[in-house]
Amino acid sequence: MDKQTTKRFVISDPHGFYSELAAALDRAGYDSNDPTHLLICLGDVFDRGTEQKPLLDFFLSVENKVMIRGNHDARLAALLEGARFESYDKVNGTIKTLEGFFGRLATSKGSLRVGKEDETVAKIKRLLADMVNYYEWGDYIFTHGWLPVDDALPPVVLPDWRNASSEAWEDAQWAEWQQFYGKVALPEGKTLVCGHRSANLGHLFDPTRFADDYTPFYGDHLIALDACTARSGVVNVLVLEGDD
Repeated sequence: MDKQTTKRFVISDPHGFYSELAAALDRAGYDSNDPTHLLICLGDVFDRGTEQKPLLDFFLSVENKVMIRGNHDARLAALLEGARFESYDKVNGTIKTLEGFFGRLATSKGSLRVGKEDETVAKIKRLLADMVNYYEWGDYIFTHGWLPVDDALPPVVLPDWRNASSEAWEDAQWAEWQQFYGKVALPEGKTLVCGHRSANLGHLFDPTRFADDYTPFYGDHLIALDACTARSGVVNVLVLEGDD
């Protein structure tokens, strides 16, 4: 990351919708060639949409970026390593993603069948290898779903959440913000910026919002960013300004 960063452009869950993402970033004023612009993606890059290849090429072309690992990203990594397909891989769109990259024959035997030296596999793995569990800047914490939680009653964020186990972070990737919001205290003074579940669920907490409102939900020390692009046709972009 460039030390001259002054603007952070935060996106979440593009899910294979490159055109919608590109349009949203353009409207927000993002310039991938500007070293003062940092792109932060909150995970779930692929699945559901049909523009997997241009989306992969776009993220690989951006140098100044932070890629947060989402549950879909973790599952894609497992399938690239030979994991067997499960029924949810079709429902979640992961098989559709693999077919978009490699064709239907590659997914016809119960697991991905692609040569180990395949160039596209190498490119996807390169992107996935750059992903992290969280990013922290000032008073903001950026994650995919939530922070690692102790299952005690009532549940609490792990005191040493930054160094939580990989298993705890995997659980956090699947955690839904609306299930924890208002019930689990976040680290003092911090605002969590997350995706995974749609911002339209903000209507459960704000009577002025409607169920079809997919704009970012600004709660108490929480910003939910996922626009559920497959349904809304848009990608939300949060712009935060300030030096490193």
